[in-house]
Amino acid sequence: MRIGLGYCRAVGKWAAIGAVCLVLPGGARAAGPEFDLIRNAGFAPADVGFVVFDPSSNTIVTQFQADKAFIPASMIKLGTALAALDVLGPDFRFQTAVVANAEPGGAMRLHLVGGGDPVLVQEDLQELARKLAVSLAGRKIARFGYDDAYLPYVQQIDPSDDGLKPYNPPVSALSVNFNRQWLRWRRDDVTRAMAVRLLPDLGDARAGIAAARSDDGRSIQSFGLAPVVYLLDPLVPSAGQRRIAVLQPALRTAAMLRDFAARAGLDLPPPVAEAKFSPNAEAVAVHASRPLLDIATDLLEFSNNLSAELIGLTTARKLQPDVDSLASSAAAVRMWLDRVAPDVTRNGWSTLNQSGLNSGARVTPNAFLALLRYAVARSYGPEQLTFPQLLHERDFMQKDADVSLRAKSGTMFYTRGLVGELRGASGRPLLFVLMHTDFAARARYEADPMRYTAPVQIRANAWLREARGLEAAILGQWAKSH
Repeated sequence: MRIGLGYCRAVGKWAAIGAVCLVLPGGARAAGPEFDLIRNAGFAPADVGFVVFDPSSNTIVTQFQADKAFIPASMIKLGTALAALDVLGPDFRFQTAVVANAEPGGAMRLHLVGGGDPVLVQEDLQELARKLAVSLAGRKIARFGYDDAYLPYVQQIDPSDDGLKPYNPPVSALSVNFNRQWLRWRRDDVTRAMAVRLLPDLGDARAGIAAARSDDGRSIQSFGLAPVVYLLDPLVPSAGQRRIAVLQPALRTAAMLRDFAARAGLDLPPPVAEAKFSPNAEAVAVHASRPLLDIATDLLEFSNNLSAELIGLTTARKLQPDVDSLASSAAAVRMWLDRVAPDVTRNGWSTLNQSGLNSGARVTPNAFLALLRYAVARSYGPEQLTFPQLLHERDFMQKDADVSLRAKSGTMFYTRGLVGELRGASGRPLLFVLMHTDFAARARYEADPMRYTAPVQIRANAWLREARGLEAAILGQWAKSH
């Protein structure tokens, strides 16, 4: 046993002891070197928890506060992807369709039906419009409706956060470009008038300058009118652009299809929302997404929140058809986990959605370890990829070619985590979970009415930078010593 300065829990306080590593029952070890790294980085050990597991020997290598619940953030997407691949299958494809009925007199009535495609982009709509123009060449279109009722509509993923941020958009079964659009502005050099516009401009929303400054530090505000109005703070720089959430995603998707159809030579009436269409309607144009295996792999790398919720809702809908919210979607997946991997929920798995964009979720490192241990036994696709192979390979930690890291991160102000597989000096794979949440700082941030102002954001981002540095240092320690 190596001797040095470590810390142990004693009478509710951290006290110095002589041994860095304490032998625990079952082969587990209490953290030692990690304490120095945590304290030197200026963090409290009580805010950090981790566990490292060696599958080859079926033993815990090291652990600390592995039963404490932390905010998981986007680490939750690991469970979302796993459930989707198991329940829907790696070959599953999301469909977006245009169906048609003949009206009296020979005119057609069209209906755009969303299937919850999480990766539908404008190029896909352009191709759908081309198919539509070929299929309906020379036909008159009397009505053009759209429908996103396949999945429940959610106004924004996290209701406690700013709904204009592109990472927190509405959830709709009919979405395009991840429900993001550009808001651009420029002040005329001569007249000093500010020109504000949305791109693409489809007539479904308007933009302008607010009459007064926002009192809470927000630079963009919105009003839920028809169409939606986006207003900039009057003291924004003279030119700039901001990516913002689309607040009426189904309408925007239909408006974009109409625009592309016009370019292809097919005139469609202005789109109208219709919750139902005739059961006798026939599909005249269909777009199928890439296979779910590709989409899930991208989700684990790029961590898009809207994609996670759409994938999760579709999975939950198959498990429980009456799912009507993000919370009930998360509950359906939890029930599935209860059946297939009960150690996950038994160890502490409490989620409110399937993207992790909610500070109310709580998961323990041991629950994530149980999920990993279930996942490593799975394989997908013709190449029989194991679940760790679906995780993004990261190179920020070490330049050493003998060290590899595949992991899913979770990031939120005052919370940071990483879960995955690490191959260190020994060459053998280790499963690990590292979680870090400053609950007091997070609570202060959420209670601060000025949290969108620069000073508050700067402090929060500084915490994240330092937390990432600590994360890299701990992973480096594990890679060298195991």
